[in-house]
Amino acid sequence: MIRRLSAIVCLVLAGLVLSACGAPMASRGAGDGAVTLPDAARLHARLADFHNALGANDIARWYAMTSPGIRDKMTFEQFKKDMRWDENAARRKETRMSASLGRACSCVSARDLRCVLIVDVTIEEAGGKIKKEQPLETWEYAGGEWYWGYLGTESRGRCPGER
Repeated sequence: MIRRLSAIVCLVLAGLVLSACGAPMASRGAGDGAVTLPDAARLHARLADFHNALGANDIARWYAMTSPGIRDKMTFEQFKKDMRWDENAARRKETRMSASLGRACSCVSARDLRCVLIVDVTIEEAGGKIKKEQPLETWEYAGGEWYWGYLGTESRGRCPGER
């Protein structure tokens, strides 16, 4: 499920990368592990809620947790269309998903604070099969709240640039 979603949101990633390119680093983490996250407890709760929404196929909750910058540019109906929500309805299955913060790779100050995270995701598929993934995700901290920005590829526990 995560791999399928990651290909859909490339537009969002491009916007995040372009806006972060000229921004000064707020903190680094790939080599020194010194990433400071504001309101980490809230981030943990948002990660869990976000992945629960993905597993439950709750696109309304997913959209509500999306960064304000994305929602300013994209209505809920456009978001559903971009995610091919109605088109892929027959293939979607409800799963139990849980997630926790693996580690923060880096954060940049742009308009808001944007952080690249490794998220530990557990997916309970039909028949009780358990699948574990560690996708890279971009989350944005704005106005005292954490918002989802991008769901990336499997990290294998490594931040971008790490071997």
